Amino acid sequence: MSEARFATGKALRIDGCYSEAIAVLTALLTDVPDHAAARLQLGLAQVFSGDFDGGQVTMEQAVALAPTDAEARYQLAMLYAMLGRYAESVASFTALQSLGPPENPYVAEAIRQLAFFAETPPHGRDGK
Repeated sequence: MSEARFATGKALRIDGCYSEAIAVLTALLTDVPDHAAARLQLGLAQVFSGDFDGGQVTMEQAVALAPTDAEARYQLAMLYAMLGRYAESVASFTALQSLGPPENPYVAEAIRQLAFFAETPPHGRDGK
């Protein structure tokens, strides 16, 4: 039952029905609070609906629940970058890079992002 609700919530998020996705995933997490994948999808839906703070907290919880989940680490690192929190983004990409082989698409992207941060001047960056 929980996997069916997860699939529904994820599909709603992918389809851009963020408020519906948030409702389904929040209800699922009430019943199964340690469902890391649902927590990640909820965080993404929150971010896409404009709740960056809530999405960040939720995505951090997803990573805490599943520290070796490459997608969760990648999405959180990208959110940090989007929010201008470059030091946290670099730290998250560095942790992601250590998770697996470069053939993993999330690891490959982490390597690419770290190279970008190393080569790009920090104009306007917070430096934190």
